[in-house]
Amino acid sequence: QLFQLYDRVLDSAVGDPEDMSFMRTFLGIVNAAASNRPLSAKAIVSFMHDQDMHKGHHEEHARAVVKKLHAVLYVDDTLNTAIRAYHSSFYDFLKQKETRASGWNTMETIHSCMFRKCIRTLHAELRFNICRIETPVLNKDIHDLSERIAENISEELQYSSRFWSIHLKPSGLSESDVESDVSALLISTELLFWLESLSLQGSLAQSLLAFQTCSSFFRVRHSTVLLPYSRLI
Repeated sequence: QLFQLYDRVLDSAVGDPEDMSFMRTFLGIVNAAASNRPLSAKAIVSFMHDQDMHKGHHEEHARAVVKKLHAVLYVDDTLNTAIRAYHSSFYDFLKQKETRASGWNTMETIHSCMFRKCIRTLHAELRFNICRIETPVLNKDIHDLSERIAENISEELQYSSRFWSIHLKPSGLSESDVESDVSALLISTELLFWLESLSLQGSLAQSLLAFQTCSSFFRVRHSTVLLPYSRLI
């Protein structure tokens, strides 16, 4: 009965088929990111555009969807205006839709989109001394670290640094689909830049999770992808 209520909320919010398609993709990303780090409307639209999904729609379209779905979604001003559901049952509802309902993107499609966007963001935005720290110093001694992170590490890069590997397994992508992208990250100077980004965010432990995920994903443990960090796991 609760899921039927959610269906009525969605049906009453959007009538145009194109807007419905946009809303379903938007909600798919909201759901996929929810257990990691909820994203803002701007970041969600950025993830959608990376795979040529709904290129004609922009942040204002996403905000309009949230406004129409105010019965189930809200903007969390305490977390960078992230979009969140009021109740966890709504995420269960979305998962069911992505698994069974026609017209919805499958969970594999959403995770594939997010994985590829994460990887592209890492390749495009990671750089040496990303927060422009003048002298070597411990993170805890940087008094304005949070401001530096906000200015120099975009929301998309913060998310991508921490959670790119989370989307790998459920993406349905094959080893050959992702090996070159993962190799480019893990056997180049980008590896150090990625670790620096994680360290600044206080999330260095996420690197071990990524290593373990890749270790189980790639069949050849000591392939060119895994060799640089195989000893860590």
